[in-house]
Amino acid sequence: MKLYGVLVAENEGDVIEDTLEFLRNLKIFEAIFFYDLGSQDDTFRKAEKYEDILYKPQILNEVYTEKLRYDLMIKHRNFYKEGDWVAIIDADEFYVDNPIDFINLAEKENATCIKTYQADFMFTDSDLKKFEKEDQRLPIYERRKYYLVSWSEIRFYKYLPANGLFIDSKPCSYRLLNRHYPYRTPKQIKTRIKTRLETKRKSQTLPGRAEWLQVYSHNWKDYIFPHKILHEYTGGGFKFGIPEGVQWKDYYSKNPFSTLLPQIARAFMKEQLYLQSTLNTRQNIIKGNNKYEETYKFGIGSITFKDCYSKRVVREIKDNILKHEWKESIRGIKVFLRYYFHNFIKRIHLNLQYGMIWFKNTTWNITRNLKRLVFFKSTGLIRAKPNPIDLSDYSGLGVTTLSWTSGRTELVEIRIGAPDGPLFSRKGPSGSESTGKLVYNGMVFYLQDVSDLLPPTSTNTLARVAVNVNKGKMVTI
Repeated sequence: MKLYGVLVAENEGDVIEDTLEFLRNLKIFEAIFFYDLGSQDDTFRKAEKYEDILYKPQILNEVYTEKLRYDLMIKHRNFYKEGDWVAIIDADEFYVDNPIDFINLAEKENATCIKTYQADFMFTDSDLKKFEKEDQRLPIYERRKYYLVSWSEIRFYKYLPANGLFIDSKPCSYRLLNRHYPYRTPKQIKTRIKTRLETKRKSQTLPGRAEWLQVYSHNWKDYIFPHKILHEYTGGGFKFGIPEGVQWKDYYSKNPFSTLLPQIARAFMKEQLYLQSTLNTRQNIIKGNNKYEETYKFGIGSITFKDCYSKRVVREIKDNILKHEWKESIRGIKVFLRYYFHNFIKRIHLNLQYGMIWFKNTTWNITRNLKRLVFFKSTGLIRAKPNPIDLSDYSGLGVTTLSWTSGRTELVEIRIGAPDGPLFSRKGPSGSESTGKLVYNGMVFYLQDVSDLLPPTSTNTLARVAVNVNKGKMVTI
């Protein structure tokens, strides 16, 4: 079993050497495939010095999307053997745990993927005050001290070519922990928001685009966090949930749908289950000391939460009124009204958008099949369930099951994106098949009649279905 990595970077020159030096010292990767998306700083020049761990670093003149990251994983499949693992690596994060230990745990469970918790370290008002006196020669993980662990995503996939290359059907029950540093210095924050906003503009019409809701303002000062609403890292373990005494309205930002503090605007349903995770506990689990296992799973196991931020704020308003804390009550009411109004408008917009897509798709399929019936040609129907897909993470990619039926056919194909697009399936007149984790918002599947060696052209399209994706409506971390 070998471990490979895919790292995509853009304008990360201030941190890339820290990251690559860290990865080099781990000595766990067979190779890391590095792509620079046209950085305007010295990111690529610095990366080239790490040729011992990076396989032929490349400049890739493409706009970043969630789909691109997965496409690059697949691109290098000639390197992988069945059972190898592939990691998605970001240029601004550092493992707390050794991934090999967790891959071994995953292997024992026959898991197909591993999630990582993200301890997001922020640039705070406290950091700004002492920034001029800060020793910037130190690596970033020695300079930023305030964080929240509020989400996770799949970062490790087992290569299973017989089952669809990379699938997430069975996540490992244990999750390793990452230290993530998205906001580091005033200069870097300015560059980051400029880069992200430009990428959002360029990728508006691209499939699998990254929305980056956390980047919403051109003013870098809007990304400075009050240190009092974060945990302070003093060494040892990491704390989950929110700091004691902090109220939920304190996590409201200018943009009520911003994930600036990624999922803090979505209250944990079982927050009381969170315990402090210590490195000693994690190491004992890795070494197979069973007496720690129950605590570990109970403390940082799979916790599901939903968008009930407004309910928490209402509860705080009631508590403040009972305590005659009128200023806090009024502030809570303002936050609630703004949040509720924008949430209501967004819901209406999404419902209208999905309704229009469904109407156009249904009308197209009915018209198509009526025309083919008139000329005694083959007909068909294809459906996706669920549609829309409610994601349990923030990857932007989901899983649905396609089912199809057809008449006057012997063999059909399902193509992605166009009648002659990438082949998804080639089977009999009817059937069903899971897509695996590859569906992005707006992906269209085409049902093609290829009986008697008919080509996959628009003339031979029987039906199509467009699939919508909701990011993080119900999230399991």
